[in-house]
Amino acid sequence: MLQQIVLRTLTILLWRFDRCFVHSFIQPIKGCLRYLHQYAETAAKQKYLSSKDKERELHCELADYFAKQWALVQHAKRHVHKFKIAHELMYQLEQGGRFAQLAQSLSDIEVFATLEPVTVTRFEMMRWWGELEGEGHNATDYFMRQMKTMFSTIKKHMSFANADHVVDDKNAEAHRLKVLKDLANFFNAMGLYSTAAVILQTVLKQERLNGGAAVAKTEEYGHDMRVLGQMYFTAGKNQEAERFLTQAKKVLCETDPVGNEEHIIRTNVMLANLFKKRHQYQESQTLIESAIVLCRKRVSG
Repeated sequence: MLQQIVLRTLTILLWRFDRCFVHSFIQPIKGCLRYLHQYAETAAKQKYLSSKDKERELHCELADYFAKQWALVQHAKRHVHKFKIAHELMYQLEQGGRFAQLAQSLSDIEVFATLEPVTVTRFEMMRWWGELEGEGHNATDYFMRQMKTMFSTIKKHMSFANADHVVDDKNAEAHRLKVLKDLANFFNAMGLYSTAAVILQTVLKQERLNGGAAVAKTEEYGHDMRVLGQMYFTAGKNQEAERFLTQAKKVLCETDPVGNEEHIIRTNVMLANLFKKRHQYQESQTLIESAIVLCRKRVSG
């Protein structure tokens, strides 16, 4: 009995000594540990990161840990550490060289919805996909594999990490479509215009199915159609571009011709370029003249 008491007392004293000793080298700051002395950091690196293989192995262990944590929080509607866990998981997968798993995780719509709203991580995702492209993992391939089942998948699993306003099925559906619009814009920013256009076109089709013909006459729908036409225009798909830009111009002119003047001007210029490519110079000139008139009106107004 006395031996157990002595052993427990010594254990507590050693733990307190060890804790004080460690705190003289490491300080917790905003949830992270920072070395107070450069030589302590150097010693730790020599001990645990002595080679690239060892460093990669530790990153893989951390990736496994954060993968388990992500599995616990990914379907939580609100979780204070959800963003940090998702971001750390992507980073550790990258540093560990597990590119296939990184590509699979980045193409998860829940991961995208968690990381995309923050500008810094949005650019990081673009950088990751750029690196993955060099490793043979194409963003378009990964996301397009999901397109056929994406709507049914996110209806079942998407938990809206940053969507406090989601209170019923109608709002939930609207938020799902918004996330997919963000995905289309993400691909557009990466220069993958055809993929962006396919996703956005799918979203607009779903919006028409949900809201009926009235949806296609709203100003927001007109702006989305203009963006879709611009995506096809940049991708060099002229027939699709003309179709959607013409529809967009019609809706924008009918809803708010004054407020939408800038977008109508841009639409006219893109349509004029399309007609010029087909040697339809008269139609192209008419559109350019119309754009000039609107520009003068905006300047004088």
